[in-house]
Amino acid sequence: MATTTKLEWKDTSIKAQSKTGKEIDVPVREAVGTGLCYYIIEPDDGDEDDIPWYAILHAPSSSKIPLNPILIEEEAKRLVAAFAPLTDWTRSLDELTADPQYQDVVQQVVHLFETIDTKFWDTLMEQREDNCW
Repeated sequence: MATTTKLEWKDTSIKAQSKTGKEIDVPVREAVGTGLCYYIIEPDDGDEDDIPWYAILHAPSSSKIPLNPILIEEEAKRLVAAFAPLTDWTRSLDELTADPQYQDVVQQVVHLFETIDTKFWDTLMEQREDNCW
């Protein structure tokens, strides 16, 4: 299994398409030099039960890495740090998907997500139980 990497973060923006198809700048937090970043998805207006969550992106293509919602920023950072050493994410999406190792990388991403996400929720529940009277 891949090890996590200590990363330098910077606030920047990437180009993406809005729901109406217009090109917009989306603010993201980028892991410098990795080709990976994340952004916050704000709740829809008027839905008071909806909460913000984080999505991890392949920065060169602005493509979302299809994972379940990430509810805590620190978990998004841990995931990016775990994914960064798996491949050269700075390549174009076409170059990534053409790589013979691409399917192996996808499987590793899924495994790391499940491992880190499960550990995160287990720790959260333990903390919650410790704080109960």
